[in-house]
Amino acid sequence: MGWARLHGVRPVLGADLIVECAPMPPRTYGRGGTTVGNAWLHGGLGGPVRRRHESRHADQYALLGTTPFLALYGLNALLTRNDPRRNVFERWAGLADGGYATGPGRTRTARTATSSSA
Repeated sequence: MGWARLHGVRPVLGADLIVECAPMPPRTYGRGGTTVGNAWLHGGLGGPVRRRHESRHADQYALLGTTPFLALYGLNALLTRNDPRRNVFERWAGLADGGYATGPGRTRTARTATSSSA
Protein backbone atom coordinates (compact mmCIF):
# COMPACT_ATOMS: atom_id res chain seq x y z
CA MET A 1 0.00 0.00 0.00
CA GLY A 2 3.01 2.22 0.43
CA TRP A 3 3.64 1.84 -3.33
CA ALA A 4 0.11 3.13 -4.01
CA ARG A 5 0.50 6.07 -1.62
CA LEU A 6 3.86 6.91 -3.16
CA HIS A 7 2.01 7.30 -6.48
CA GLY A 8 -0.77 9.46 -5.01
CA VAL A 9 -3.40 6.73 -4.70
CA ARG A 10 -5.54 6.32 -1.60
CA PRO A 11 -6.05 2.60 -0.79
CA VAL A 12 -9.64 1.63 0.02
CA LEU A 13 -10.49 -1.39 2.19
CA GLY A 14 -13.50 -3.33 0.92
CA ALA A 15 -15.95 -5.45 2.89
CA ASP A 16 -14.13 -8.52 1.49
CA LEU A 17 -10.87 -7.26 3.09
CA ILE A 18 -9.31 -6.59 -0.33
CA VAL A 19 -7.48 -3.26 -0.37
CA GLU A 20 -8.10 -1.65 -3.75
CA CYS A 21 -5.42 0.76 -4.94
CA ALA A 22 -6.63 2.58 -8.05
CA PRO A 23 -6.15 4.29 -10.34
CA MET A 24 -2.44 3.48 -10.38
CA PRO A 25 -0.28 5.18 -13.03
CA PRO A 26 0.76 3.06 -16.04
CA ARG A 27 3.74 0.76 -15.51
CA THR A 28 3.36 0.69 -11.70
CA TYR A 29 1.63 -2.72 -11.80
CA GLY A 30 1.71 -5.80 -14.02
CA ARG A 31 -0.70 -6.78 -16.81
CA GLY A 32 -4.22 -5.52 -16.08
CA GLY A 33 -3.55 -5.43 -12.34
CA THR A 34 -1.37 -6.88 -9.61
CA THR A 35 -2.32 -8.38 -6.27
CA VAL A 36 0.23 -8.46 -3.46
CA GLY A 37 -1.18 -10.13 -0.37
CA ASN A 38 -4.64 -8.59 -0.11
CA ALA A 39 -3.71 -5.34 -1.91
CA TRP A 40 -4.97 -5.03 -5.49
CA LEU A 41 -3.24 -2.42 -7.65
CA HIS A 42 -4.72 -1.50 -11.02
CA GLY A 43 -5.22 1.38 -13.38
CA GLY A 44 -8.99 1.38 -13.42
CA LEU A 45 -10.05 -2.13 -14.44
CA GLY A 46 -12.12 -2.65 -11.33
CA GLY A 47 -15.49 -4.26 -11.00
CA PRO A 48 -16.90 -7.27 -9.19
CA VAL A 49 -15.75 -9.91 -11.68
CA ARG A 50 -12.13 -8.75 -11.77
CA ARG A 51 -12.23 -8.24 -7.99
CA ARG A 52 -13.30 -11.89 -7.58
CA HIS A 53 -10.28 -13.00 -9.66
CA GLU A 54 -7.87 -10.87 -7.62
CA SER A 55 -9.50 -12.02 -4.37
CA ARG A 56 -8.62 -15.58 -5.34
CA HIS A 57 -4.99 -14.50 -5.76
CA ALA A 58 -5.17 -13.03 -2.24
CA ASP A 59 -6.38 -16.45 -1.04
CA GLN A 60 -3.40 -18.06 -2.78
CA TYR A 61 -1.06 -15.71 -0.91
CA ALA A 62 -2.80 -16.57 2.37
CA LEU A 63 -2.62 -20.33 1.77
CA LEU A 64 0.99 -20.48 0.62
CA GLY A 65 2.59 -17.48 2.29
CA THR A 66 4.15 -14.56 0.45
CA THR A 67 7.59 -15.95 -0.37
CA PRO A 68 6.43 -19.43 -1.45
CA PHE A 69 3.58 -17.98 -3.51
CA LEU A 70 5.84 -15.49 -5.31
CA ALA A 71 8.47 -18.16 -5.95
CA LEU A 72 5.93 -20.69 -7.26
CA TYR A 73 4.08 -18.10 -9.34
CA GLY A 74 7.38 -16.93 -10.85
CA LEU A 75 8.49 -20.48 -11.58
CA ASN A 76 5.12 -21.25 -13.14
CA ALA A 77 5.33 -18.10 -15.29
CA LEU A 78 8.80 -19.14 -16.43
CA LEU A 79 7.69 -22.67 -17.29
CA THR A 80 4.61 -21.44 -19.17
CA ARG A 81 6.48 -18.64 -20.95
CA ASN A 82 4.30 -16.19 -19.04
CA ASP A 83 1.13 -17.43 -20.75
CA PRO A 84 -1.62 -16.85 -18.19
CA ARG A 85 -3.84 -19.47 -19.88
CA ARG A 86 -1.30 -22.12 -18.84
CA ASN A 87 -0.37 -20.63 -15.44
CA VAL A 88 -1.92 -22.78 -12.71
CA PHE A 89 -2.41 -19.78 -10.37
CA GLU A 90 -4.23 -17.76 -13.05
CA ARG A 91 -6.35 -20.79 -13.93
CA TRP A 92 -7.26 -21.31 -10.26
CA ALA A 93 -8.16 -17.63 -9.98
CA GLY A 94 -10.42 -17.95 -13.03
CA LEU A 95 -9.18 -17.02 -16.48
CA ALA A 96 -12.44 -15.44 -17.62
CA ASP A 97 -12.77 -13.45 -14.38
CA GLY A 98 -9.23 -12.20 -14.91
CA GLY A 99 -10.04 -10.96 -18.40
CA TYR A 100 -7.99 -13.61 -20.20
CA ALA A 101 -9.26 -14.99 -23.50
CA THR A 102 -9.30 -18.75 -23.54
CA GLY A 103 -9.30 -19.32 -27.30
CA PRO A 104 -6.42 -21.21 -28.95
CA GLY A 105 -3.29 -19.30 -29.87
CA ARG A 106 -4.23 -15.99 -28.24
CA THR A 107 -3.48 -14.44 -24.91
CA ARG A 108 -5.48 -11.30 -24.19
CA THR A 109 -5.44 -9.07 -21.20
CA ALA A 110 -6.84 -5.60 -20.84
CA ARG A 111 -3.37 -4.15 -21.34
CA THR A 112 -1.85 -6.46 -23.94
CA ALA A 113 -2.83 -8.47 -26.98
CA THR A 114 -0.15 -10.87 -28.18
CA SER A 115 -0.02 -14.01 -30.22
CA SER A 116 1.47 -17.08 -28.63
CA SER A 117 3.01 -19.97 -30.44
CA ALA A 118 1.30 -23.25 -29.74
